[in-house]
Amino acid sequence: MEFQAIILAGGRGSRMYPLTEDIPKALLPVGNRPLIWYPVNYLESVGFPEAIVIVSKPNSQLIGSVLEEFRVSHGVKMSFSLFETASDDWGTADALRAVKFKIKADMLILSCDLVTNVPLHLLADVFRAHNSTAAVLLSPERDTEQDAATSKAKPSSTEKDIIGLSESSQLLFFCSEADLVDNLTLSRGMLKRNPHVQFHTDLQDSHLYLMKKWVLEYLSQNKNISSIKEELLPQLVKGQFQTAHVTPKPHPYAQFMDSTPLTTPAQISAQTSHPLVTMMEMASSCHDNLEQLALQMSSGGSSDMEDHMISCHAHVASTGLLSVRVNTPESYKEANKLMPRLLSSMCPIDSSSTPQQQPTKGRGTVTFDSLIGQYVSMKDKVSIKHSTVHNHSLIGEKSRVLLSVIMDHVKMGDNCNIQNSIVCSEAHIEDNVTLRDCVVGFRCTVPRNTDAKGETFVKESEEMKL
Repeated sequence: MEFQAIILAGGRGSRMYPLTEDIPKALLPVGNRPLIWYPVNYLESVGFPEAIVIVSKPNSQLIGSVLEEFRVSHGVKMSFSLFETASDDWGTADALRAVKFKIKADMLILSCDLVTNVPLHLLADVFRAHNSTAAVLLSPERDTEQDAATSKAKPSSTEKDIIGLSESSQLLFFCSEADLVDNLTLSRGMLKRNPHVQFHTDLQDSHLYLMKKWVLEYLSQNKNISSIKEELLPQLVKGQFQTAHVTPKPHPYAQFMDSTPLTTPAQISAQTSHPLVTMMEMASSCHDNLEQLALQMSSGGSSDMEDHMISCHAHVASTGLLSVRVNTPESYKEANKLMPRLLSSMCPIDSSSTPQQQPTKGRGTVTFDSLIGQYVSMKDKVSIKHSTVHNHSLIGEKSRVLLSVIMDHVKMGDNCNIQNSIVCSEAHIEDNVTLRDCVVGFRCTVPRNTDAKGETFVKESEEMKL
């Protein structure tokens, strides 16, 4: 087994509030499927026999039952090993550190909120070709001009990443925009080895990584690292171009050598606790002994070996492929808009992957790029365009739904106009309501004759908490 798959599904989804008020982010419905179904299906489609799924303790039983349902209803054959986080405050690196005892090979790590059809072999080829410490999937920002033409929604608040790449796709700089204090600082070592750097602010980290197993050892010795993206990856990237002081050790065959014994990163003194030293020690232990011996006996020194001891690379997904992280209300709407035309092509293993529009009461208009769940009732003269309506919902007479997501068990009155909005489960939209760019929370009631734009509606008790 070359890689072990790890799905990170323990996050609270705080950026998704109020969508996640009553349901874990991993189980939010996207295209009439729970969100975690997409990474599961992705792994299944390339032949992974099992996956470790890291979940929070409160959601463990619920997510576990949904994963089992995948095996029963959707033909998923892979098995799942659930691991409960000890705290809701754990970061992604904390969760990775905790499953160290389960890991026997290099790792494929992906978030439960990733929806992608980028062929995995493209990233794996980069990882293998460069013997990378870490390989990262990057995706271009999606063109939202078409959505902007039909909606006046607020600009997306998605955080930008600042990424530096070499011509060979080596990851030279990696930082989120929020982590920059004042100026962008570049190391002299990086610029010396890579005088030509291409910087991007239009690429996003997809949270799909391939990593060497030894990175877990590094995490175990550096427990202050909590986040993969914000802390671990930047340290690995910087580690490519830094040097550590080493303590020379006599070469085992020094008596047969005329030159002064050379020193390699593998010979770094174990007495120092500097993170870079620890990182290079872990990396060096993974290299082939013969390669190290050849290097030590070479009169050419150790520069090439040292250059490649720690290496980080990236694959940039082509614009024709899908890679969306569903981690904000805006990206949640975007993913649901894409599913009607992409779901069946993404999921060849699941014969039921194409949701069929169920028979409904009344007569209305439903465009081909909309998805209608099971047991949805529509009264006369209803119009649903470019939208997803999930299960067991009722749409009142002469109501219009455009570019919106309606979750389960929603009751919508007559003469409503819902545009570019999200209505969460069990909400009640009374008659003659107009909503544009709004979010309606779980079990919230929007009074009749409401006309709102850009507002978030939550239950009265929740408003008091806020």
